[in-house]
Amino acid sequence: MHFANWGGWILAKPGLKWQTLGALQFRVKTPAGEGDFLEVRVESSAMTTFPRIKIGPQHRSAAAGGWFDIHVPADELDPDNAPFDRVVLRAFREIDDAVTLVDGMAFTRSSPESSSHLDLARYGSAQPSKMVVSCEAKATRVSPLIYGIGYLPLNDDSAAQWTLGATARRWGGNSSSRYNWEISAWNLDADWFFENKETRSYTQFLSDDASHGMTSAVTVPMLGWVAKDGTSVSFPVSTFGAQGRTDPYNNEAGDGTGSGGSKLTPGPATRTSLAAPPDWVKRWIATILGADARSGKRSVREYILDNEPMLWTQTHRDVRTRSVDRFLRRANA
Repeated sequence: MHFANWGGWILAKPGLKWQTLGALQFRVKTPAGEGDFLEVRVESSAMTTFPRIKIGPQHRSAAAGGWFDIHVPADELDPDNAPFDRVVLRAFREIDDAVTLVDGMAFTRSSPESSSHLDLARYGSAQPSKMVVSCEAKATRVSPLIYGIGYLPLNDDSAAQWTLGATARRWGGNSSSRYNWEISAWNLDADWFFENKETRSYTQFLSDDASHGMTSAVTVPMLGWVAKDGTSVSFPVSTFGAQGRTDPYNNEAGDGTGSGGSKLTPGPATRTSLAAPPDWVKRWIATILGADARSGKRSVREYILDNEPMLWTQTHRDVRTRSVDRFLRRANA
């Protein structure tokens, strides 16, 4: 596998009959000189939040031929013993575009001992499972719309995006959760110092797609807050004092961390944002549909309901301090 450009791999088994497990184990051979870069976690279709475990020296032991045996205890992956149905491997930092080999992935059974101290000689065995790819099987035509690309405002003037042969383009990403369609501004969240910035209008995005024969997918905010302007910051140095890092182009914008990397308690969401209830989103959709009616053409093929809500309390922690899981449990109680 290639893990460059924040690549990842998901192994999913919908309807997995969950049981108490001992540990996740697999073998890995990483590119020479790269050091630690792999992260593993389990996930659930119920959107339960699980820890992201960075593979380190405590998880690996050297094997022959440059391989390492990886052993991640279940109490690290799933400390609350919650059901899950997939395993995710990804790079937690940028790496060179080289091949990483992965083999022998399996869950061990639980034991009377602590899963953090399993005896691999007793509990590390797994039954082999064979997979066959049948190249002679009948081919099924796939939708041409799977060959899409993401919209990247910083590179939106690049002509290369129109020569890739892509069939669709997505307006999305972390910042789309805070996009204000009325003023064409959004918040760059934890990715870039929680700053509000003006951006290209969604109308220009749709127009560009139409002129290049590209289908459009648009992400609409459900987080509840959007940028109120193109200049405010969530953790101003003048209010919070010196922070771990500040924007090299704006020394007023801090990263929201204090001494030792501790996270500062954010101020009111209204410092950067205004409320965006469902009616606000409804007006945006109505505006798009009204323009479609006048032009006689459909501009948006698919609406996506926000972006990665399970990460809101990290990516948008300046305005969302309560996890989606806890919110949903309380709403359904």
